[in-house]
This record gives sequence, structure tokens and C-alpha cells, in this order.
Amino acid sequence: MITNGDGAGQRRKIERFGLERYFDYILIESELGFGKPEPTVYEGAMVALDSTPEETWCVGDNIEWEVAGPQRLGIHAVWVDRSGAGVPADTDIVPDRIIRSLAELL
Repeated sequence: MITNGDGAGQRRKIERFGLERYFDYILIESELGFGKPEPTVYEGAMVALDSTPEETWCVGDNIEWEVAGPQRLGIHAVWVDRSGAGVPADTDIVPDRIIRSLAELL
């Protein structure tokens, strides 16, 4: 998991929702000093997980941070379009997959 924001606040959310059990690696922006969409974030996660871009998928609701940024590194990207509005007309970003909710990943 890669998440931007304050470490203490993000850790409380992760604990409250029991998310740590789903991830082998959790990276929080404020604990590292930089975050998405910095390429170093995705590269660091892949190193920690012994993964390659071809084996890696990024899932998120920010089309720039969680689709375009990872795709520039060869990472597959799934965009969560909760509203169902589709990709904004003013962008040329093309997600590898679009879902409406995280449940679609199961």
C-alpha cells in the first residue's frame, strides 16, 4: 500500500479498517518524506516487494497519481471511477482497467 498523508492519521485508518493484513508493504508519504506521484515511491515499493513493473499493478482513484505516474514506469494501472463519469475529457490518460469499487478486484 502506498498512501499520501500524515503518518499518524494514515496508520490510525489502516488499523481501524484492519488493512495491514492485506499488504506486505505499507508506505506512507510523511514517514518517507515524499509520496505519489514521485517515481521513487513506486520504485521503492517494487524493490521492497521484489517486483518488476510488468508484475506490478497500482489501484487508485487519482488518475494522475495512481494511473499516469505508475504507467510512466511500466506499471499497470487500475483507476477507481466511483462516480462512473468516465475518464475526464481533458486528459489523454488511459487506465489499463477502470472499476467502480474495490470489490471488483476480488
